[in-house]
Amino acid sequence: MKDRNLTGPWAGFSFEAGFLVTPEGRRFDPVDLRWLSLTCNLAQEWRLMMDEAAQEAAESRSAVVTTLRSRLAHRRRLSCARRVQRG
Repeated sequence: MKDRNLTGPWAGFSFEAGFLVTPEGRRFDPVDLRWLSLTCNLAQEWRLMMDEAAQEAAESRSAVVTTLRSRLAHRRRLSCARRVQRG
């Protein structure tokens, strides 16, 4: 394909003098494009790995809900146990 602007989802990309040109102006020759699949696969694996790490972090930060009554009862039991140990 020679000197052609692409349309649809590829709008902004073009072919110029045998290069694929991105909307930002980055030029890729055919040899560069051979690495594109590998780069995309690496990016996908990185995203999956980061999503899994975020999920694990969210699960480990789960909050424990308690009531004031149960906390006060627990403190009373600890206080009584300390008195018995001293006494």
